[in-house]
Amino acid sequence: MFSINLNQKKKALEPLIATILLIVVSVILVTIVLTWGKNFSVEELNKTNNIIYVKSDISNYIQYKTRSNTTSENNILEIKNIHPTETATIVGYKILSPNSKFRFLDDYQFSLDENATLSPGQSIFLGLACTPEQTFNVELLTSDSKYIFIKYNSLNSSPASCIKDMDFGWHHACVVLATGKVKCWGRNDNGQLGDGTIAQKKIPIEVLDINSGVAITAGDLHTCVVLSSGEIKCFGDNPYGQLGNQNTTDSNFPVTVLGINNAIKVSGGCWHTCALLNTGEINCWGANTNGQLGNGTKTNSLIPVSVIDSNNDIITNFVDVKVGCTNSCALLNNGQIMCWGNNQYGKLGDGTTTDKNTATPVLNVENAMQISIGSEYGGCLREHNGTVKCWGRNNFGQIGDGTNTDQNTPTQVLQITDAIDIDSGNGHNCAVLSNNELKCWGQNSAGQLGDDTWVNKSVPTTTVNLIDSKDVVLGDEFSCVKSIYGELRCFGSNGQGQLGLGNTTASKVPLDINNSFYD
Repeated sequence: MFSINLNQKKKALEPLIATILLIVVSVILVTIVLTWGKNFSVEELNKTNNIIYVKSDISNYIQYKTRSNTTSENNILEIKNIHPTETATIVGYKILSPNSKFRFLDDYQFSLDENATLSPGQSIFLGLACTPEQTFNVELLTSDSKYIFIKYNSLNSSPASCIKDMDFGWHHACVVLATGKVKCWGRNDNGQLGDGTIAQKKIPIEVLDINSGVAITAGDLHTCVVLSSGEIKCFGDNPYGQLGNQNTTDSNFPVTVLGINNAIKVSGGCWHTCALLNTGEINCWGANTNGQLGNGTKTNSLIPVSVIDSNNDIITNFVDVKVGCTNSCALLNNGQIMCWGNNQYGKLGDGTTTDKNTATPVLNVENAMQISIGSEYGGCLREHNGTVKCWGRNNFGQIGDGTNTDQNTPTQVLQITDAIDIDSGNGHNCAVLSNNELKCWGQNSAGQLGDDTWVNKSVPTTTVNLIDSKDVVLGDEFSCVKSIYGELRCFGSNGQGQLGLGNTTASKVPLDINNSFYD
């Protein structure tokens, strides 16, 4: 273990202000102050009896540096023992944001799976998955109950880097944070923001009683969250039982979906909801007038029912599910896609316009790796080679083939061969390209294509001022993009405050909404 004699302690107390050690790696600045003392609490950190050592003491024992990992959106903290002979054992760490204007991080204590023993010259790496603050603190706890206290200054972090999952509905938007909490904003007539009210919110507000969210869906007027336990909580509009709690009463706070404890994904439409289970099955509940529950009937259901094929067999190899207003689609582990429900305009992609109440294969699909379903028109798929194909209604050019002709089978989108992410709104679609630009096409009456016009496009158009896009999520007539640095930019319709900007003004260009996450 590290040991420091009394003379060193006395010497360390002499400076009025501890020297600040600055280490710059890429664009991340880390300021470190090393504090040794008894097993003190967070509140005691600033007391004068805690001994603060100067730079010479730090350099004799431990070296710190960070690097940004843009592929995982983590900042990585490296702790290296540079003492020539002494060994240190790290048993845990704590991330603090005592004075932050962000409220994503409170106090979180972590124990390492195994104690990290640092011999001279050895390093350990801690991934800091949620680092929105420009300044926050990390404590490392050693095996002899001493704390190493690090004041961390990150220049490129943003509040959106805390987003684990996000989805947008008709006029509202929601995100799951890295902490497991959920925030929503926008329209709230039916309680779809889950804050216990039905009042519109123009900036993100916290959903009640959810602390372990992992995935989210925003339907037209309701919202559902998958918890780490595999359970699902829903809130909002409920006339057909789409909240899954065996009644038809709206709820402005989260209620539990009955009968599901192994969900991994969830997707909500206008009046129905579907969940992917860890067994590869899909369960759906709510409205079923068009067969959108996929259980072989057209009877509404207040409880989850299994999706079956035309042979009445439960399908067990689904890997993703996305639903539209009155139809549903799912990706299988063999790269194929199956859809069911309303087939107006050919939105099931099976070459017909006939409704189906069991899962039906989308034609000519063999290597899909991602699907996205529009609220009212149809859907799109992304293939392994980066091409994108869409099908269904094409009145706004949302198929992206340069026409306004409906397509009842997947049709290749022009000018896109290297997509890495896609999503679908009501009448528009977008794709992130390998160069991190964003291309969108279809309806643009609210500026939802982000190309600085209000004109519909039947071929992809470049969204302005975006060169670092990573993920795209679309609502009814609005769009948001998360950058490789975790920043969130939104554009399009904003009549209900769904852009999260604190106002109701539409935008035809991307706007940074990160400040709207401040409390």
